[in-house]
Amino acid sequence: MIKLFFRICWFFLIFIAYGQQGNYKYNQYGNRSILLTGNVTGSVTDIGLTYYNPARLSLIENNGFAFNARAFQYNQLNIDPLITDGDPVNRGTFTGVPSLLGGTFSLFDQRFAYVFLAKYRVNRDISSTYSQLNDRILDEFPDAEAYLLKTSVGNDIRDDWYGLSWANKLNDDLSIGISLFGSYYKYRGIRSYSQDFQFTTEQVSSEQFQYSFDQRSYGFHVKIGADYRFEKVDIGININLPYLEVASSGSYGLSLVKAGTQDNSDLLFDFESENIKARRRIPYGISAGAGIKLGRSRLHLNLDFMSSLSEYSRLDIPQLEINGQPTDVIFNEKRRFVTNFGVGGELYIEENFSALFGFSTDFDSLGGETNYFDLVTTNADELSAGTNYIHLSGGVDWKFKWASLIFGLTYTRGTNSISISDNDFIEPPNTGVADNSKITSSRIQFVIGFEIPFIKGMSSTNNNRVNIN
Repeated sequence: MIKLFFRICWFFLIFIAYGQQGNYKYNQYGNRSILLTGNVTGSVTDIGLTYYNPARLSLIENNGFAFNARAFQYNQLNIDPLITDGDPVNRGTFTGVPSLLGGTFSLFDQRFAYVFLAKYRVNRDISSTYSQLNDRILDEFPDAEAYLLKTSVGNDIRDDWYGLSWANKLNDDLSIGISLFGSYYKYRGIRSYSQDFQFTTEQVSSEQFQYSFDQRSYGFHVKIGADYRFEKVDIGININLPYLEVASSGSYGLSLVKAGTQDNSDLLFDFESENIKARRRIPYGISAGAGIKLGRSRLHLNLDFMSSLSEYSRLDIPQLEINGQPTDVIFNEKRRFVTNFGVGGELYIEENFSALFGFSTDFDSLGGETNYFDLVTTNADELSAGTNYIHLSGGVDWKFKWASLIFGLTYTRGTNSISISDNDFIEPPNTGVADNSKITSSRIQFVIGFEIPFIKGMSSTNNNRVNIN
């Protein structure tokens, strides 16, 4: 019962959260860049250049304003099996897609761009209640007369970037650029469950457990880009410097109540701290890409490298003394080196209409090396919740005199095997939950975006200069 409902909720939240934080290419930004699955380091031409390669800003002719119109995504999670020898469990949700808006301008003969980027957006709260007194419970508690369990998990992740980019042409073929993003990051998690028994002896047993944490971080992300143009090929490189944290804060709370238990293990414990030292780290990375002209069509190639991180503590939670037992609360993170690759394409159909497609890998950087969610067990087992994804995309770019309309679909899929250790403080009845489950996570995004040039730039005789679209 409690294991059954807890796993349904917990697995779902883990894959939504980890799919964004442990995978560097889970979300893409900029209308055309989304439909090219981010394979645009050497060829980006939309406002996503602030993220993918700021050097490309020097090639933009039109000062304009661009935004991702409100798009949506459908996430589906399959757990097979959840119960030993049982049927798979499926769960789906429909949510909004992280957005981007920004524009370009010239000042003192220099090229600039501004952008707001909603990099992460996760907010899930799931709860379940069960009150059936079934055979499995009666086998363990034959004197039980009534049973009630409540379980809930919640997850809230938000990472907002506010950026300014600059670019300069060193000569007709070579450009450099830099983007500076200020970042506000918030990560909140909560987990709770309770189970209550009433026995034929008129005894009542109650067990309650809840923990919560909150981490906030303020800092800067810096990207340095370069772009070189040959006659048929554009080559770009983008260096992501390590995250520079300026300020951070954290909190943690744990509450345990056990009363009337048959093993006489009654317990009352409550801990809460608002002043826990917190830190956030993101490693450096390098992306390299090429845009290859094939007649009036174009092929986009990309390689992305993200460095590893040694294990560190994201929250320094003090050791707790629970019922005379020292208990370590672990909130560590460790990342491994990751290499991703991808390919995208633009197929010319007619003067103002082209098709876009893309493919990219998205390998997990956390898997098996992080124990965010095992925060109250004395053994502090590591939790392998990371997943390797593939991303596919397709759509069209339709240009009008007054704007460019882009719409299409993206598809993401990943699988993983996972097991979660039981809580040390509350032992629920046996429900036959599988020791290991295969998790399949998939996502479909419906992408619609506009780019509107509101100030027409001066035309250029440089054939390398392109319009923003």
